[in-house]
Amino acid sequence: MKTAAKVFLILSMVGGVIGFLTCLIVGIIGVAAGGASGDAAVAGVSATVTIICSFVCLVPLIVGIIAYRKLENSTYHSQLVGIGIVTLLFCSLVAGILMLVMHDEDLI
Repeated sequence: MKTAAKVFLILSMVGGVIGFLTCLIVGIIGVAAGGASGDAAVAGVSATVTIICSFVCLVPLIVGIIAYRKLENSTYHSQLVGIGIVTLLFCSLVAGILMLVMHDEDLI
């Protein structure tokens, strides 16, 4: 069960990176298009949206890294409850559920 949780954490982190890169590319295209047409307002709005989307897409990556390290170092189920709930909400639904239902024997 520990391996399955790790797999779903990694998949979620990869999805976050793909989302981050997509937002970044779309934002760069938007800024370039706004700058080429001479419309500074469009370029400013596009840059703002890019920054916001980038931070939102990085949340699963950050939470996933923390959860993965905690999953590697934990020896008791009680050490995973808090990060399991955070993972459930912000990273991966399946990995969070797996972390919450794991037994101590699964962590050895």
